[in-house]
Amino acid sequence: MSYQDVVREPEGFLVQDRVDTALLERDELEPDAGSAGPELCYVDEAEIASMIRGDELGRETDIAVELGAARNAEERVRLVRTLLRMLGYGGLAYLAVKTDKRGRVQRVYLLRNYLTTNIATQLLEAGFLERDSHLRAALVSDVPHVWDLKSLVTTWRKNGDYVRFQPIVDQMREKGVCSGLTFGVSISNTTIRSIISFASPRHNMAWMTDNVLAQSLALGLSVHQRCSAYIKAMGRREAAGLLSQLQQRILSLLVLGLSDKEIASRLDTTAHNVDYHLRQLRDKYKALNRSHLAFVAAQTQGA
Repeated sequence: MSYQDVVREPEGFLVQDRVDTALLERDELEPDAGSAGPELCYVDEAEIASMIRGDELGRETDIAVELGAARNAEERVRLVRTLLRMLGYGGLAYLAVKTDKRGRVQRVYLLRNYLTTNIATQLLEAGFLERDSHLRAALVSDVPHVWDLKSLVTTWRKNGDYVRFQPIVDQMREKGVCSGLTFGVSISNTTIRSIISFASPRHNMAWMTDNVLAQSLALGLSVHQRCSAYIKAMGRREAAGLLSQLQQRILSLLVLGLSDKEIASRLDTTAHNVDYHLRQLRDKYKALNRSHLAFVAAQTQGA
C-alpha cells in the first residue's frame, strides 16, 4: 500500500473505491438496528506479555525495529507519540475488529497502550463503527481514507445520522480530533481486521501532503506489525480459557458487592468494559446471572 492509493475529490471530500461502495451497500454489511453494540475488549501489553510470540512482533521497517528495541511499553508509547507529533497528529487509535459471516461487528479489541484519547471508545459505544461509511470501508478494503469533520458531517447529514452524532462531533472538535487518516489491514492467519486511525487538531484535510501520507502509512503499518501480535496472543489466551489479570480483579470486586460503575472506577476503566468482561465471565462459568457469578467466583477464590 502506498500514499498514491489515497484519492480525494476536488473539494477535499473522500472518493470511495467502487468495489468498497458496492460492498457497503450489500445487505450483509448493513448493521442490525435491533442488535446490541459490539463487545469492547481492552488489551494491555503487560497482561498478555507471557503469550506474545517474538516471531509475530515484526521487524520489517525501521520504526518496527525501534519499537522492538524499546525497554518497555511506556518507552514504546513515548516513541509513537513523538512520531505522531512530528507528523502533525495529536492522536492514534488501533482497533482490531472481529465480524460475523454477514459482516456485522461482533467484537472490537482496543489496544490500551496505543489509545491516546477516550474518543475512540465513545465513538464505538455510540455505534460509529457500524454507521460511518469511512470506517466500514476500512473493514473491506486496504485503501486509506483521509477525512476531516466537514466531510464526516456532510456524510452524516446525507445519511440522516448527524443529530445522533452531533454531541460526539462537538467532543471531537473540543479534543482536537478534527482531521486525519484511517486505513484497515488484515491480521494474518486470523479472521480479524485492524483499523489504524490518526487524528489531528487541524480542521482541514488539505494539510496532509503526499509526504505526510507516506510517512503516516509507514508508521501505521509499523505499529500494526507489533500490535497484531498482541491480538493474536489475546486470541490464544481466549482459546485457552485463561482469565486476564483484569478479569481476576473484576471478579474479586464483584464478590465484594461492587457495582459495575464502582468496579470501573477502582480499575480505571469504563463500565462498558466491565460489563463486557462480566458477560464473558458468565459464559465461562455458566453463571445464570450476576449474583450466581459472584457466588461461583467466591467459591473459586476460596478453594
